[in-house]
Amino acid sequence: MAHIPAKIKSTYYFPRPSPFPQLQYVGYILLVLAIVQGWNGAYVQAGFFIFLGLGILLLKSWSKLDVDKLTIVDFFAIIPYRTTKLPGIHKVVFTAGQVSQTMGLRANTTTISYIEYKILLDTGGERIKLQAGRNQKKLLKKAQSLAQASKTELLDQPS
Repeated sequence: MAHIPAKIKSTYYFPRPSPFPQLQYVGYILLVLAIVQGWNGAYVQAGFFIFLGLGILLLKSWSKLDVDKLTIVDFFAIIPYRTTKLPGIHKVVFTAGQVSQTMGLRANTTTISYIEYKILLDTGGERIKLQAGRNQKKLLKKAQSLAQASKTELLDQPS
């Protein structure tokens, strides 16, 4: 029996920061308004404000990379708002770097350090950050799959 190679997927999804971070404040205001309406006995309005406030707070932004078409489409919820055409994919870069965050109080300061892993796309002239996180295995597996789909090399740059 002949071995049938698995189809390599050509579409990848990456989380993005929200293009409208101020919209979170509207969600919180709607939740506070729901509490006030519920306190006053307007339960239908309170339910509507809870539904709408949580809906706004749970909206996510993400990107879709199509390796075959060489495009990145950025989405807010389900609405596409920007399309970027790539000149080509030269390399997929997987990097690791030390990240420090200092939190200060009046009495003392605390520094939290951790390693952040990133998947970058080298298009020849620039590097586009696709995803960052702390889970090395998950991100490395995604970077390897992306390099295989784009038929390029994976440049692993641990720090």
